[in-house]
Amino acid sequence: MNRGGVPARLSRGAVFLLLAGCSSTDQSPASFSRDALLKPETCRECHEQHYTEWSGSMHAYASEDPVFLAMNARGQLETGGALGNFCVKCHAPMAVNEGATENGLNLDELPAELQGVTCYFCHNAESVNDTHNNPVTLSNDTVLRGNVKNPVANRVHDAEYSPMLDGNDIPASSRLCGACHDIVVPRELNKAAEDVHLERTFKEWDESLFSIGPRGRLSCNRCHMETEKGVPISSAPGSKSRPYRHMHDFPGVDVALTPFPEMEPQRQAVERMLDTSIRVEVCVTTRHTFTVALDNIGAGHNLPSGASQDRRLWVELQLFDKPGDVTPLLQVGALPPSGDIDETASEDGSWILRDHAFDSSEKETHMFWNVARVEPGTLLAPLTVVATEQGFHREITTRSYSWDKDARTYPDRIVITLKMTPVAKAVLNDLVANGDLTQDVAAAVPTHTLLPNRGGGGSTTVEWHYDRAYSVGDLKCVETAARRPEQAFSE
Repeated sequence: MNRGGVPARLSRGAVFLLLAGCSSTDQSPASFSRDALLKPETCRECHEQHYTEWSGSMHAYASEDPVFLAMNARGQLETGGALGNFCVKCHAPMAVNEGATENGLNLDELPAELQGVTCYFCHNAESVNDTHNNPVTLSNDTVLRGNVKNPVANRVHDAEYSPMLDGNDIPASSRLCGACHDIVVPRELNKAAEDVHLERTFKEWDESLFSIGPRGRLSCNRCHMETEKGVPISSAPGSKSRPYRHMHDFPGVDVALTPFPEMEPQRQAVERMLDTSIRVEVCVTTRHTFTVALDNIGAGHNLPSGASQDRRLWVELQLFDKPGDVTPLLQVGALPPSGDIDETASEDGSWILRDHAFDSSEKETHMFWNVARVEPGTLLAPLTVVATEQGFHREITTRSYSWDKDARTYPDRIVITLKMTPVAKAVLNDLVANGDLTQDVAAAVPTHTLLPNRGGGGSTTVEWHYDRAYSVGDLKCVETAARRPEQAFSE
Protein backbone atom coordinates (compact mmCIF):
# COMPACT_ATOMS: atom_id res chain seq x y z
CA MET A 1 0.00 0.00 0.00
CA ASN A 2 1.36 3.37 -1.01
CA ARG A 3 1.08 5.69 2.00
CA GLY A 4 3.72 8.26 1.18
CA GLY A 5 3.94 11.14 -1.28
CA VAL A 6 1.75 11.58 -4.35
CA PRO A 7 1.04 8.11 -5.72
CA ALA A 8 2.97 7.18 -8.83
CA ARG A 9 -0.22 6.10 -10.60
CA LEU A 10 -1.36 9.76 -10.81
CA SER A 11 -0.13 11.54 -13.91
CA ARG A 12 1.83 14.77 -13.68
CA GLY A 13 -1.17 16.64 -15.04
CA ALA A 14 -3.35 15.12 -12.38
CA VAL A 15 -0.87 16.14 -9.70
CA PHE A 16 -1.00 19.76 -10.93
CA LEU A 17 -4.80 19.72 -10.89
CA LEU A 18 -4.80 18.18 -7.44
CA LEU A 19 -2.59 20.87 -5.98
CA ALA A 20 -4.47 23.62 -7.76
CA GLY A 21 -7.78 22.09 -6.78
CA CYS A 22 -7.05 22.66 -3.11
CA SER A 23 -7.85 26.30 -3.60
CA SER A 24 -10.80 27.13 -1.40
CA THR A 25 -11.74 30.24 -3.36
CA ASP A 26 -12.46 28.57 -6.69
CA GLN A 27 -16.18 28.26 -7.43
CA SER A 28 -15.85 26.07 -10.55
CA PRO A 29 -17.23 22.53 -10.54
CA ALA A 30 -15.27 19.79 -8.80
CA SER A 31 -12.58 18.51 -11.15
CA PHE A 32 -11.76 15.11 -9.70
CA SER A 33 -13.53 11.95 -10.65
CA ARG A 34 -14.95 9.46 -8.21
CA ASP A 35 -12.07 7.10 -9.03
CA ALA A 36 -9.59 9.75 -7.85
CA LEU A 37 -11.58 10.46 -4.70
CA LEU A 38 -11.55 6.79 -3.76
CA LYS A 39 -7.82 7.14 -3.13
CA PRO A 40 -6.90 8.35 0.38
CA GLU A 41 -3.73 9.85 -1.11
CA THR A 42 -5.92 12.28 -3.03
CA CYS A 43 -7.32 13.53 0.26
CA ARG A 44 -3.80 13.87 1.65
CA GLU A 45 -2.90 16.84 -0.53
CA CYS A 46 -5.42 19.12 1.18
CA HIS A 47 -5.92 17.25 4.48
CA GLU A 48 -2.41 16.08 5.28
CA GLN A 49 -2.78 15.91 9.05
CA HIS A 50 -6.03 13.97 8.80
CA TYR A 51 -4.35 11.59 6.37
CA THR A 52 -1.29 11.07 8.57
CA GLU A 53 -3.46 10.22 11.58
CA TRP A 54 -5.71 7.93 9.54
CA SER A 55 -2.71 6.18 7.92
CA GLY A 56 -1.67 4.75 11.30
CA SER A 57 -5.17 3.99 12.53
CA MET A 58 -6.90 0.65 12.83
CA HIS A 59 -9.27 1.85 10.10
CA ALA A 60 -6.35 1.96 7.68
CA TYR A 61 -4.98 -1.33 9.06
CA ALA A 62 -8.30 -3.16 9.07
CA SER A 63 -7.70 -5.27 5.96
CA GLU A 64 -3.99 -5.83 6.68
CA ASP A 65 -4.41 -7.03 10.25
CA PRO A 66 -2.98 -10.56 10.23
CA VAL A 67 -5.39 -11.72 12.96
CA PHE A 68 -8.34 -10.61 10.80
CA LEU A 69 -6.83 -12.30 7.74
CA ALA A 70 -6.24 -15.51 9.71
CA MET A 71 -9.75 -15.55 11.17
CA ASN A 72 -11.36 -14.82 7.81
CA ALA A 73 -9.39 -17.53 6.00
CA ARG A 74 -10.16 -20.02 8.77
CA GLY A 75 -13.84 -19.09 8.71
CA GLN A 76 -14.13 -19.45 4.95
CA LEU A 77 -12.62 -22.92 5.17
CA GLU A 78 -14.64 -24.16 8.14
CA THR A 79 -17.96 -22.84 6.80
CA GLY A 80 -17.36 -24.05 3.27
CA GLY A 81 -17.43 -20.47 2.00
CA ALA A 82 -20.71 -19.63 3.73
CA LEU A 83 -18.91 -16.86 5.66
CA GLY A 84 -18.80 -14.92 2.39
CA ASN A 85 -18.28 -11.17 2.87
CA PHE A 86 -19.36 -11.22 6.53
CA CYS A 87 -15.93 -10.06 7.77
CA VAL A 88 -14.64 -8.12 4.82
CA LYS A 89 -17.63 -5.83 4.45
CA CYS A 90 -16.43 -4.05 7.61
CA HIS A 91 -12.67 -4.60 7.23
CA ALA A 92 -12.56 -3.54 3.55
CA PRO A 93 -16.00 -2.13 2.77
CA MET A 94 -14.97 -0.38 -0.43
CA ALA A 95 -13.70 -3.66 -1.86
CA VAL A 96 -17.17 -5.11 -1.30
CA ASN A 97 -18.90 -1.94 -2.54
CA GLU A 98 -16.89 -2.04 -5.78
CA GLY A 99 -17.48 -5.76 -6.33
CA ALA A 100 -13.75 -6.46 -6.07
CA THR A 101 -14.07 -9.26 -3.52
CA GLU A 102 -16.67 -11.76 -2.43
CA ASN A 103 -14.89 -13.19 0.61
CA GLY A 104 -11.75 -11.16 1.36
CA LEU A 105 -9.39 -13.94 0.30
CA ASN A 106 -7.97 -11.84 -2.54
CA LEU A 107 -7.30 -8.62 -0.63
CA ASP A 108 -3.56 -8.76 -1.36
CA GLU A 109 -4.39 -8.41 -5.06
CA LEU A 110 -6.52 -5.29 -4.67
CA PRO A 111 -5.43 -1.65 -5.01
CA ALA A 112 -4.77 0.49 -1.94
CA GLU A 113 -7.98 2.48 -2.28
CA LEU A 114 -10.05 -0.65 -1.67
CA GLN A 115 -8.15 -1.63 1.48
CA GLY A 116 -9.26 -0.88 5.01
CA VAL A 117 -11.87 1.67 6.05
CA THR A 118 -11.10 4.63 3.82
CA CYS A 119 -11.87 8.33 3.75
CA TYR A 120 -14.38 7.82 0.96
CA PHE A 121 -16.34 5.12 2.77
CA CYS A 122 -17.10 7.27 5.80
CA HIS A 123 -17.38 10.62 4.06
CA ASN A 124 -19.59 9.38 1.22
CA ALA A 125 -22.05 7.60 3.52
CA GLU A 126 -25.63 8.52 2.65
CA SER A 127 -27.59 6.47 5.16
CA VAL A 128 -27.37 3.79 7.85
CA ASN A 129 -30.23 1.35 7.48
CA ASP A 130 -29.78 -0.93 10.51
CA THR A 131 -27.70 -1.28 13.67
CA HIS A 132 -25.13 -3.97 12.81
CA ASN A 133 -23.05 -5.80 10.17
CA ASN A 134 -22.41 -2.66 8.06
CA PRO A 135 -25.80 -1.53 6.74
CA VAL A 136 -24.24 1.67 5.32
CA THR A 137 -25.39 2.92 1.92
CA LEU A 138 -23.02 5.14 -0.08
CA SER A 139 -24.01 7.84 -2.54
CA ASN A 140 -21.22 6.70 -4.87
CA ASP A 141 -20.78 10.22 -6.20
CA THR A 142 -18.15 12.97 -5.86
CA VAL A 143 -19.74 14.53 -2.77
CA LEU A 144 -17.71 14.16 0.41
CA ARG A 145 -19.61 14.88 3.58
CA GLY A 146 -18.42 16.26 6.91
CA ASN A 147 -19.42 18.13 10.04
CA VAL A 148 -19.00 21.61 8.54
CA LYS A 149 -22.36 23.22 7.97
CA ASN A 150 -21.01 25.82 5.56
CA PRO A 151 -18.34 23.98 3.55
CA VAL A 152 -16.12 26.11 1.32
CA ALA A 153 -16.35 25.39 -2.39
CA ASN A 154 -13.26 23.86 -3.97
CA ARG A 155 -12.21 22.22 -7.22
CA VAL A 156 -11.44 18.76 -5.84
CA HIS A 157 -14.81 17.52 -4.64
CA ASP A 158 -18.31 18.65 -3.87
CA ALA A 159 -18.97 19.04 -0.14
CA GLU A 160 -22.03 18.71 2.04
CA TYR A 161 -22.87 18.71 5.72
CA SER A 162 -23.94 15.37 7.20
CA PRO A 163 -25.18 14.76 10.74
CA MET A 164 -23.56 11.31 10.51
CA LEU A 165 -20.15 13.02 10.49
CA ASP A 166 -21.06 15.52 13.19
CA GLY A 167 -20.19 14.34 16.70
CA ASN A 168 -22.59 16.90 18.12
CA ASP A 169 -25.44 15.01 16.47
CA ILE A 170 -25.24 12.20 19.00
CA PRO A 171 -27.60 9.61 17.50
CA ALA A 172 -26.73 10.05 13.82
CA SER A 173 -22.94 10.08 14.18
CA SER A 174 -22.93 7.17 16.61
CA ARG A 175 -25.13 5.09 14.33
CA LEU A 176 -22.53 5.44 11.59
CA CYS A 177 -19.83 4.11 13.93
CA GLY A 178 -22.16 1.44 15.29
CA ALA A 179 -22.83 0.13 11.80
CA CYS A 180 -19.60 -1.88 11.98
CA HIS A 181 -19.08 -1.87 15.74
CA ASP A 182 -22.05 -4.12 16.40
CA ILE A 183 -21.86 -7.62 14.95
CA VAL A 184 -24.62 -10.20 14.86
CA VAL A 185 -23.77 -13.78 13.86
CA PRO A 186 -26.69 -15.13 11.80
CA ARG A 187 -28.13 -18.51 12.62
CA GLU A 188 -27.20 -19.68 9.12
CA LEU A 189 -23.56 -19.52 10.25
CA ASN A 190 -23.67 -20.64 13.87
CA LYS A 191 -26.23 -23.42 13.25
CA ALA A 192 -28.01 -22.26 16.41
CA ALA A 193 -31.68 -21.63 17.05
CA GLU A 194 -31.26 -17.87 16.73
CA ASP A 195 -28.91 -15.08 15.71
CA VAL A 196 -26.26 -14.13 18.28
CA HIS A 197 -25.47 -10.50 19.09
CA LEU A 198 -21.74 -11.11 19.51
CA GLU A 199 -20.13 -7.65 19.42
CA ARG A 200 -22.29 -5.04 21.13
CA THR A 201 -20.28 -1.82 21.40
CA PHE A 202 -23.00 0.34 19.84
CA LYS A 203 -25.77 -1.35 21.84
CA GLU A 204 -23.75 -0.91 25.05
CA TRP A 205 -23.28 2.78 24.26
CA ASP A 206 -26.92 3.22 23.28
CA GLU A 207 -28.07 1.93 26.68
CA SER A 208 -25.50 3.92 28.66
CA LEU A 209 -25.13 7.31 30.28
CA PHE A 210 -23.22 8.44 27.21
CA SER A 211 -26.19 8.02 24.85
CA ILE A 212 -28.89 10.46 23.79
CA GLY A 213 -31.38 12.11 26.13
CA PRO A 214 -31.13 13.60 29.62
CA ARG A 215 -28.82 10.82 30.81
CA GLY A 216 -25.81 11.70 28.68
CA ARG A 217 -24.27 13.73 25.95
CA LEU A 218 -21.24 12.09 24.36
CA SER A 219 -21.15 10.48 20.91
CA CYS A 220 -18.61 7.87 19.80
CA ASN A 221 -16.37 10.33 18.02
CA ARG A 222 -16.31 12.74 20.95
CA CYS A 223 -14.13 10.13 22.68
CA HIS A 224 -12.42 8.34 19.80
CA MET A 225 -11.69 11.47 17.74
CA GLU A 226 -10.00 14.02 19.97
CA THR A 227 -10.21 17.63 18.87
CA GLU A 228 -7.62 20.24 18.00
CA LYS A 229 -8.89 23.77 18.49
CA GLY A 230 -8.75 26.78 16.21
CA VAL A 231 -7.16 25.23 13.13
CA PRO A 232 -8.15 24.95 9.47
CA ILE A 233 -9.53 21.57 8.47
CA SER A 234 -7.68 21.93 5.18
CA SER A 235 -4.21 23.09 4.22
CA ALA A 236 -5.64 24.75 1.14
CA PRO A 237 -4.76 28.42 0.61
CA GLY A 238 -7.45 30.60 2.12
CA SER A 239 -8.99 27.86 4.26
CA LYS A 240 -10.75 29.26 7.29
CA SER A 241 -9.93 28.26 10.82
CA ARG A 242 -12.72 26.32 12.48
CA PRO A 243 -13.49 26.10 16.20
CA TYR A 244 -11.94 22.63 16.19
CA ARG A 245 -10.71 19.80 14.01
CA HIS A 246 -11.36 16.12 14.70
CA MET A 247 -8.29 13.92 14.82
CA HIS A 248 -8.48 10.77 12.72
CA ASP A 249 -6.44 8.21 14.66
CA PHE A 250 -9.49 6.46 16.20
CA PRO A 251 -7.69 4.89 19.20
CA GLY A 252 -9.33 1.92 20.90
CA VAL A 253 -7.42 -1.11 22.14
CA ASP A 254 -5.94 -2.75 19.02
CA VAL A 255 -2.60 -1.74 17.50
CA ALA A 256 -0.71 -2.74 14.36
CA LEU A 257 1.17 -6.02 14.70
CA THR A 258 3.32 -5.64 11.59
CA PRO A 259 5.34 -2.63 10.33
CA PHE A 260 2.91 0.22 9.69
CA PRO A 261 2.90 4.03 9.72
CA GLU A 262 2.48 6.00 12.96
CA MET A 263 2.88 2.94 15.20
CA GLU A 264 4.22 4.80 18.22
CA PRO A 265 1.72 7.72 18.11
CA GLN A 266 -1.09 5.21 17.72
CA ARG A 267 0.09 3.15 20.69
CA GLN A 268 0.38 6.30 22.80
CA ALA A 269 -3.16 7.35 21.84
CA VAL A 270 -4.48 3.91 22.83
CA GLU A 271 -2.69 4.10 26.17
CA ARG A 272 -4.05 7.59 26.90
CA MET A 273 -7.58 6.39 26.30
CA LEU A 274 -7.26 3.21 28.37
CA ASP A 275 -5.47 4.99 31.22
CA THR A 276 -8.48 7.10 32.14
CA SER A 277 -11.19 4.51 31.62
CA ILE A 278 -11.30 2.80 35.00
CA ARG A 279 -11.25 4.09 38.56
CA VAL A 280 -9.73 1.69 41.09
CA GLU A 281 -10.41 1.70 44.84
CA VAL A 282 -8.79 -0.52 47.48
CA CYS A 283 -10.31 -0.69 50.98
CA VAL A 284 -8.69 -2.66 53.81
CA THR A 285 -10.45 -3.80 57.00
CA THR A 286 -9.06 -4.80 60.40
CA ARG A 287 -10.19 -8.38 59.75
CA HIS A 288 -7.42 -9.34 57.33
CA THR A 289 -9.63 -8.71 54.33
CA PHE A 290 -9.69 -6.07 51.64
CA THR A 291 -11.90 -5.19 48.69
CA VAL A 292 -10.94 -3.99 45.23
CA ALA A 293 -13.53 -1.99 43.28
CA LEU A 294 -13.37 -1.29 39.56
CA ASP A 295 -15.47 1.60 38.27
CA ASN A 296 -15.96 2.19 34.53
CA ILE A 297 -15.93 5.97 34.51
CA GLY A 298 -14.48 6.78 31.10
CA ALA A 299 -15.76 4.32 28.50
CA GLY A 300 -19.15 4.82 26.88
CA HIS A 301 -19.46 1.05 26.54
CA ASN A 302 -18.50 -2.06 28.47
CA LEU A 303 -14.87 -2.96 29.13
CA PRO A 304 -13.60 -4.82 27.29
CA SER A 305 -15.90 -4.25 24.33
CA GLY A 306 -16.12 -5.35 20.72
CA ALA A 307 -14.72 -8.86 20.39
CA SER A 308 -14.96 -9.17 24.17
CA GLN A 309 -14.92 -12.96 23.98
CA ASP A 310 -11.37 -12.64 22.59
CA ARG A 311 -10.13 -9.76 24.75
CA ARG A 312 -8.95 -9.94 28.34
CA LEU A 313 -8.96 -7.28 31.08
CA TRP A 314 -7.61 -8.46 34.42
CA VAL A 315 -6.37 -7.38 37.83
CA GLU A 316 -2.80 -8.10 38.86
CA LEU A 317 -2.60 -7.91 42.65
CA GLN A 318 0.25 -8.17 45.17
CA LEU A 319 0.07 -7.80 48.96
CA PHE A 320 3.29 -7.26 50.94
CA ASP A 321 3.20 -7.92 54.67
CA LYS A 322 6.15 -5.93 56.06
CA PRO A 323 8.24 -2.95 54.88
CA GLY A 324 11.07 -4.07 52.65
CA ASP A 325 9.38 -7.32 51.60
CA VAL A 326 10.07 -8.18 47.97
CA THR A 327 8.10 -11.43 47.91
CA PRO A 328 4.34 -10.88 48.16
CA LEU A 329 2.39 -12.61 50.87
CA LEU A 330 -0.53 -12.77 48.43
CA GLN A 331 -0.34 -12.63 44.64
CA VAL A 332 -3.18 -12.93 42.13
CA GLY A 333 -3.32 -12.40 38.37
CA ALA A 334 0.38 -12.59 37.50
CA LEU A 335 1.00 -13.80 33.96
CA PRO A 336 2.32 -17.37 33.91
CA PRO A 337 5.36 -18.26 31.75
CA SER A 338 3.02 -19.27 28.93
CA GLY A 339 1.61 -15.73 28.79
CA ASP A 340 -1.94 -17.15 28.98
CA ILE A 341 -3.78 -15.36 31.78
CA ASP A 342 -6.69 -17.80 31.46
CA GLU A 343 -4.53 -20.46 33.08
CA THR A 344 -4.50 -18.52 36.35
CA ALA A 345 -8.29 -18.37 36.62
CA SER A 346 -8.46 -21.92 38.00
CA GLU A 347 -5.14 -21.74 39.84
CA ASP A 348 -5.39 -18.56 41.91
CA GLY A 349 -8.87 -17.23 41.16
CA SER A 350 -7.67 -14.39 38.96
CA TRP A 351 -10.15 -11.61 38.28
CA ILE A 352 -10.55 -11.64 34.50
CA LEU A 353 -13.20 -9.56 32.77
CA ARG A 354 -14.35 -11.00 29.44
CA ASP A 355 -17.27 -12.65 27.68
CA HIS A 356 -17.37 -16.43 27.29
CA ALA A 357 -18.58 -17.77 23.93
CA PHE A 358 -20.04 -21.26 23.47
CA ASP A 359 -20.98 -23.27 20.41
CA SER A 360 -24.23 -25.21 19.95
CA SER A 361 -22.82 -28.15 21.94
CA GLU A 362 -22.00 -25.81 24.88
CA LYS A 363 -18.27 -26.09 24.28
CA GLU A 364 -16.29 -22.87 24.63
CA THR A 365 -15.17 -21.62 21.23
CA HIS A 366 -12.73 -19.01 19.91
CA MET A 367 -14.20 -18.92 16.40
CA PHE A 368 -17.06 -16.44 16.12
CA TRP A 369 -18.93 -18.27 13.34
CA ASN A 370 -19.49 -21.13 15.80
CA VAL A 371 -20.84 -18.96 18.63
CA ALA A 372 -24.36 -19.97 19.65
CA ARG A 373 -24.42 -18.37 23.11
CA VAL A 374 -22.55 -15.61 24.92
CA GLU A 375 -22.11 -15.47 28.67
CA PRO A 376 -21.43 -11.80 29.58
CA GLY A 377 -18.61 -11.02 31.97
CA THR A 378 -17.39 -7.51 31.24
CA LEU A 379 -17.30 -4.28 33.25
CA LEU A 380 -20.56 -2.51 32.43
CA ALA A 381 -20.89 1.02 31.10
CA PRO A 382 -22.34 3.66 33.47
CA LEU A 383 -26.10 4.02 33.21
CA THR A 384 -27.07 6.95 35.44
CA VAL A 385 -25.68 9.40 37.99
CA VAL A 386 -29.03 9.72 39.78
CA ALA A 387 -28.96 7.69 42.99
CA THR A 388 -32.70 7.00 42.92
CA GLU A 389 -32.66 5.55 39.41
CA GLN A 390 -32.35 1.86 38.69
CA GLY A 391 -28.84 0.91 37.65
CA PHE A 392 -27.10 3.59 39.71
CA HIS A 393 -23.44 2.55 40.04
CA ARG A 394 -24.02 -0.66 38.07
CA GLU A 395 -20.64 0.06 36.45
CA ILE A 396 -18.87 -0.68 39.73
CA THR A 397 -17.85 -4.26 40.41
CA THR A 398 -15.97 -5.49 43.47
CA ARG A 399 -14.04 -8.50 44.67
CA SER A 400 -12.86 -9.32 48.18
CA TYR A 401 -9.60 -10.96 49.22
CA SER A 402 -8.12 -12.17 52.49
CA TRP A 403 -4.64 -12.91 53.71
CA ASP A 404 -2.88 -14.80 56.49
CA LYS A 405 -4.63 -14.05 59.79
CA ASP A 406 -1.31 -14.50 61.61
CA ALA A 407 0.08 -11.50 59.75
CA ARG A 408 -0.11 -7.92 60.97
CA THR A 409 -3.46 -6.14 61.22
CA TYR A 410 -2.66 -4.03 58.18
CA PRO A 411 -0.26 -4.98 55.38
CA ASP A 412 2.61 -2.72 54.43
CA ARG A 413 1.28 -2.19 50.93
CA ILE A 414 -1.08 -3.55 48.28
CA VAL A 415 -0.21 -3.03 44.63
CA ILE A 416 -2.94 -3.22 41.97
CA THR A 417 -2.17 -3.13 38.26
CA LEU A 418 -4.78 -3.41 35.50
CA LYS A 419 -3.75 -5.29 32.36
CA MET A 420 -5.53 -5.64 29.04
CA THR A 421 -4.79 -7.49 25.83
CA PRO A 422 -6.71 -7.10 22.55
CA VAL A 423 -6.46 -10.81 21.69
CA ALA A 424 -6.06 -13.49 24.34
CA LYS A 425 -3.21 -15.97 24.16
CA ALA A 426 -5.70 -18.84 23.99
CA VAL A 427 -7.17 -17.43 20.77
CA LEU A 428 -3.73 -16.78 19.26
CA ASN A 429 -2.50 -20.26 20.22
CA ASP A 430 -5.49 -21.77 18.43
CA LEU A 431 -4.73 -19.82 15.26
CA VAL A 432 -1.01 -20.64 15.40
CA ALA A 433 -1.58 -24.35 16.07
CA ASN A 434 -3.89 -24.56 13.07
CA GLY A 435 -1.37 -22.82 10.81
CA ASP A 436 -3.54 -19.74 10.34
CA LEU A 437 -1.13 -17.32 12.06
CA THR A 438 2.63 -17.16 12.53
CA GLN A 439 4.16 -17.24 15.98
CA ASP A 440 6.02 -13.96 15.49
CA VAL A 441 2.77 -12.11 14.78
CA ALA A 442 1.06 -13.75 17.76
CA ALA A 443 3.97 -12.63 19.95
CA ALA A 444 3.50 -9.03 18.76
CA VAL A 445 0.02 -8.73 20.32
CA PRO A 446 0.60 -6.38 23.27
CA THR A 447 -0.49 -6.44 26.87
CA HIS A 448 -1.44 -2.90 27.84
CA THR A 449 -0.90 -1.66 31.38
CA LEU A 450 -3.53 0.89 32.39
CA LEU A 451 -1.85 3.73 34.25
CA PRO A 452 -3.95 6.75 35.20
CA ASN A 453 -0.84 8.16 36.88
CA ARG A 454 1.39 7.55 33.85
CA GLY A 455 2.03 11.26 33.33
CA GLY A 456 3.22 11.62 36.92
CA GLY A 457 5.76 8.88 36.48
CA GLY A 458 3.74 6.30 38.39
CA SER A 459 4.36 2.63 37.77
CA THR A 460 1.14 1.05 39.04
CA THR A 461 -2.55 1.74 38.76
CA VAL A 462 -2.95 2.15 42.51
CA GLU A 463 -0.79 1.38 45.55
CA TRP A 464 -2.34 1.11 49.02
CA HIS A 465 -0.37 2.31 52.07
CA TYR A 466 -1.84 2.88 55.50
CA ASP A 467 -0.45 6.41 55.75
CA ARG A 468 -1.93 7.34 52.36
CA ALA A 469 -5.39 5.90 53.04
CA TYR A 470 -8.54 7.79 53.95
CA SER A 471 -11.08 6.41 56.41
CA VAL A 472 -14.60 5.21 55.59
CA GLY A 473 -15.94 3.81 58.85
CA ASP A 474 -13.52 1.07 59.83
CA LEU A 475 -12.15 0.91 56.27
CA LYS A 476 -8.87 2.38 55.08
CA CYS A 477 -9.11 3.18 51.40
CA VAL A 478 -6.99 4.41 48.51
CA GLU A 479 -8.26 5.18 45.01
CA THR A 480 -7.08 6.55 41.70
CA ALA A 481 -7.72 10.23 41.11
CA ALA A 482 -9.81 9.69 37.97
CA ARG A 483 -13.12 11.56 37.92
CA ARG A 484 -16.45 9.90 38.46
CA PRO A 485 -19.10 10.17 35.68
CA GLU A 486 -21.25 12.75 37.45
CA GLN A 487 -18.24 15.09 37.50
CA ALA A 488 -17.56 14.63 33.80
CA PHE A 489 -21.18 15.12 32.78
CA SER A 490 -21.70 18.16 35.00
CA GLU A 491 -19.23 20.20 32.93
